[in-house]
Amino acid sequence: MKLTRDELINIVSDVTTLLGQVLAMHVELQESLVGGGAGVERQKMKLNALKARLAGEKIKLDKLNTAAKRKKELEKASKHDNPKGG
Repeated sequence: MKLTRDELINIVSDVTTLLGQVLAMHVELQESLVGGGAGVERQKMKLNALKARLAGEKIKLDKLNTAAKRKKELEKASKHDNPKGG
């Protein structure tokens, strides 16, 4: 049986996802046995902080993309209004 590239990518993606879930469960179980779950809470707080930071960066990126789009539109309009460039 020969697998296509897309099928292989899907299999690797599924395996990677499952492996990540297993590792996360392992860490949670290990920390709950050792430290009463304090480590898990600390990691959740870090994750939430990173999510908030990522959301902020996404907003900045959206603003930059909007500004770049406007700039291109203005340049296009300027060239259209003044085809000789000066």
